[in-house]
Amino acid sequence: MKPFDDMLPEEKEPQHQELTTFLQRAYRRPVLVPPTEQGQIIARVRERLVGADPADSYHGDLLHPQIGVFEPPQHQTVSPTAQPGPNKRPYSLIALLAAAMIIAVLVGTPLLLEPRLLSTGGDTYDSFVAANGIMFGFDAQHTHFNPFEHTLNPTSVGGLTKQWTYELGSSILSSPTVADGVVYIGCVCGYVYALDAASGAKKWAFWTGGSQVADVPAVVDGVVYIGSLESHTLYALDAATGKKKWSYQTRDSIVSSPTVVGGVVYVGSDDNTLYALDAATGARKWTYRTRGSIESSPAVAGGVVYFGSFDGNVYALDATTGARKWTYRTGNNVYNSLAVAGGVVYVGAGDGNVYALDATTGAKKWTYRIGGLLGPTITSPAVANGIVYVGSRGSVYALDATTGAKKWVSSPQVAISTDPIVAGGLIYFGGGGNVYALDATTSAKKWAYRGGGSTWDCPPVVADGVVYYGSLSGFLYAFHLPGT
Repeated sequence: MKPFDDMLPEEKEPQHQELTTFLQRAYRRPVLVPPTEQGQIIARVRERLVGADPADSYHGDLLHPQIGVFEPPQHQTVSPTAQPGPNKRPYSLIALLAAAMIIAVLVGTPLLLEPRLLSTGGDTYDSFVAANGIMFGFDAQHTHFNPFEHTLNPTSVGGLTKQWTYELGSSILSSPTVADGVVYIGCVCGYVYALDAASGAKKWAFWTGGSQVADVPAVVDGVVYIGSLESHTLYALDAATGKKKWSYQTRDSIVSSPTVVGGVVYVGSDDNTLYALDAATGARKWTYRTRGSIESSPAVAGGVVYFGSFDGNVYALDATTGARKWTYRTGNNVYNSLAVAGGVVYVGAGDGNVYALDATTGAKKWTYRIGGLLGPTITSPAVANGIVYVGSRGSVYALDATTGAKKWVSSPQVAISTDPIVAGGLIYFGGGGNVYALDATTSAKKWAYRGGGSTWDCPPVVADGVVYYGSLSGFLYAFHLPGT
């Protein structure tokens, strides 16, 4: 077998940069493969890398390589001519990393290395936003997981202090969105604001005519997409100037936060309809009607749109045509948003259960019961590193994403009334007038800010070492580490 090193292009060859670019892009957009096929894929990659004979492998056994981990050989057979023996070939670090990345791409498993170590440009919050936009739940899959936070962690977060405060004039019901150094947020007063992320200074404000804004803005390709209540209107605004590009009116309030993928805006309405609109013009592409209000934000993954309805169903529609692929009936309303990760849809329903559904078929994988009928409220889930985090009964629950087994429950003294978000090994959320940060592994409280007693209803946002948080009292806060 020809050594794998010889098949790799040299750095001076154009194919080297092509391979690097391909792997970088593939890493950011993994293709999800059913678990039953993963073993076959790994075996095929192994065969291409080291041949079918286990004796040809790096240690004589590379059937299940440790993705993202490189361990040097304990010994190496050397021939009398000082060349490597036929059964122990010296594969370079780049060869093993390339193989690991290919496997990770195929099975949809994240690498165990810092993303910025694997690319020339660096995978950062800003580069992610530039490539994918930013919206409710961080991404189009609504994982509520920011993997690019490198400043705040369980050790440093205790040093957070207030950087600035901006008073919007009335209650804030939605989370802010941060893109290109600007914070975008709406409020009950009917304005959409753009604030400088470093100073909190107002850059512009858009007047909806007095209609309340309660959803989270999506910012994609220099456009802000946001809906309103009384006017039943979705707006597309120029992110730099705040000028309206287009608007689309539904038949009832828009509480659902818009999701923008592939030039299409997906948004639900209290008129029981999910809308797919052209992101550039606002022209309607298709609609899908349910038997209840749609206040959850639609998640988009693999060409499928997933959302919940007050009719108690979870829906999966073809993102291009709106054709129904499957539905799953829960025991009560589905008013919060769902998350899609690893080929699984995670959602909490009004029957007190957290559901894990197969994203392809809608088949139930597991459920975890937190409360009874019509309560308690279960937040939208966050999914990170194989764990599902949800809030209910004033506590945060950490569940194994594969089995649904409980890993831990936070202290009931740490109340939660917002969706959790995960970043830098921490879980951020609000409750009881306060904002908290818990260790994502142990649930230990690492930081808290006392907000003055008003209930906080919008989840915090973490971007580039800053925590942004809004309150019903109408204040938007930015917390940072001094000197950063």
